[in-house]
Amino acid sequence: MKKRTINESIIKNALDVIFEQNDAVSAIHTVLEMIGKHFRADRAYIFEDNIDHLGSRNTFEWCAGGVAPQKDDSQNVRFKDILGYPVSELFKENSVWYRSDFSKMEDGPLKRLLLKRNIKTAILVALFEYGDFAGFIGLDFYDAPKELASEQIELLRVMAKIISYAISGAKYTELRGLASSLQEKSRDLKDQLSTERKAFFDVMGNNALFTVHSDLTDGLIIEDILAPDGSSLLAALGFSVPAPYDEEGRAFIEANRVEMITPNAARCFQHEEAMKIFYEGIGSAPYDIYIGSTNMYVRMNVIFYKNQDNGHIMCYCMCTDISEQYIEIQQLKKLEVINEQLKYESTHDGNTGLLNKSAAKDQMESCINGKDGKTVALILIDIDNFKSINDHFGHTVGDKAILNVAEIMRSRFRQTDLLSRFGGDEFAVFIKDVSKTSWLMDRIEDFLSHVTDLTIENNLTIPLTCSAGIAIAQNGETDFNTLYRHADTALYFSKNNGKNKYYVYSEGMSFENMPH
Repeated sequence: MKKRTINESIIKNALDVIFEQNDAVSAIHTVLEMIGKHFRADRAYIFEDNIDHLGSRNTFEWCAGGVAPQKDDSQNVRFKDILGYPVSELFKENSVWYRSDFSKMEDGPLKRLLLKRNIKTAILVALFEYGDFAGFIGLDFYDAPKELASEQIELLRVMAKIISYAISGAKYTELRGLASSLQEKSRDLKDQLSTERKAFFDVMGNNALFTVHSDLTDGLIIEDILAPDGSSLLAALGFSVPAPYDEEGRAFIEANRVEMITPNAARCFQHEEAMKIFYEGIGSAPYDIYIGSTNMYVRMNVIFYKNQDNGHIMCYCMCTDISEQYIEIQQLKKLEVINEQLKYESTHDGNTGLLNKSAAKDQMESCINGKDGKTVALILIDIDNFKSINDHFGHTVGDKAILNVAEIMRSRFRQTDLLSRFGGDEFAVFIKDVSKTSWLMDRIEDFLSHVTDLTIENNLTIPLTCSAGIAIAQNGETDFNTLYRHADTALYFSKNNGKNKYYVYSEGMSFENMPH
């Protein structure tokens, strides 16, 4: 239990670093150091695949005291020349490559390279970006061969996901700066209305496409479309002079398969709506569209103003190609989804989808520490004879039993009840408000009665039962550790008194007077 708690703690700490540090590169260095120290490795490092996939570069490194850094000498490592095949092949069947003792490995170039560097044990975990191999995170151990438990390897898998997310975030830090710069430039252009329109292209650079100058007073009339070299593009774009956008604009949109990315961008293509934008007091606004005929994303930086000479309502629409930025921003949105997924994985059990112990404990403590005086209950549940199931039928059947119990928990308890898997075959249900003790007894009896035989294969069934221990207390009058200890004591009374039943903790109940 202690090891699981430590694992959950490092995952939570790593997520806090990644999501709360503004500097993604510093965050990666911090998390890599956390990993190296947690595993007591001599060196922790990250290799990222080059864009041509022909080589890899060591981009991040942490070394324990007294260990010489190797990062500077590993900036273009061609693993294919060393291994005889791309490094991604190491992870073809499994995202983890682990050798606990290199002296027992088959002889080959990789073994010779690692032993030459005095490495006794190494574990590499693949990094993926949007499903593609992007590199790996590695740990080296120098002093002696090191055996890593399955939980440690699984922990490193999770940390690799967090690292992958952080690396993607680092790549797009520059994009955020570009987007901010572009926005500031759009604001600056408001002060340039009295200057030559060509100044726009000087500001926007190579991404500038054209400016549209329109008079909105008597209809949405395009007076001119100016190219970067100062020439008119009206004829080239198929517009007459002057061009009534209400009519020809709709035809242009249809012919070029224009889609409105910004929901209200269509207002710019309709005279009455464009006038409303001006009278609503919107001096300027960016609108994004997609031109299907050229597969291009365009930002229209629209500026409205009143001509002081004739009182006409005028509009500048300065168009820039934002295809690259837009695609990368969409990737950022995907990262947000990954962010949420990582948060979910850090708080939920990977097999059952129930809350893990750390997350459940946090929510339980928040409730228990309240002063509302409500009665709460903690129910601890164990699968009877679980070790025997694993020993006789294998871990696949054991996993199926765990999933079966989790599903029954979901169906027999309420959505407001806190369901969690504390680890192994131990589950917990936290009832936030017990109005009647009789109702609580009915709930647990109903649950136990629905845990029945488990079908494993070819209609073969095996007995499946659970035991439970219940602790009841009032908010503000107990703490999590006490409530857990009481429920655990009651659970052991159940398991040592015939199983497939429950006990409610009471004063005087202890391991010394437990039935045998």
